[in-house]
Amino acid sequence: MNGKGEKESLEYIISTTLRLGVWCSFWICLTGTVLLFLNYRDKPVDIYHFQDIPPKFNLSDLWTGILKSDAVQIAMLGVLIMLITPLLRVIFALYTYKKQGNNLYVLITGIVIIIISISIWLGTIH
Repeated sequence: MNGKGEKESLEYIISTTLRLGVWCSFWICLTGTVLLFLNYRDKPVDIYHFQDIPPKFNLSDLWTGILKSDAVQIAMLGVLIMLITPLLRVIFALYTYKKQGNNLYVLITGIVIIIISISIWLGTIH
């Protein structure tokens, strides 16, 4: 494949990843929200004192909740996908720059990935 066609192909993969991530996140969050409303259709919901939201994110609780069709955990999966989508975009950009031999952008993108990783790590331990 020539340079221009390869670049367009990689840009297509990146844009498709972003679109798919946003749409998957939207539909999963919508599913969780609908399930939540179905679970509380006979009870008043006070959004300021909502009891079903876990105090801290836990991956094992997320998977357990999804397997049990827990509405809040399903919605949290949608949010997690929304958070991971831009990270995937940066990873694809790193791959693209590496393949093109653009070392400056590889370095910059690597730094961005490190910053994102530290932010995610700090967010999980906080």
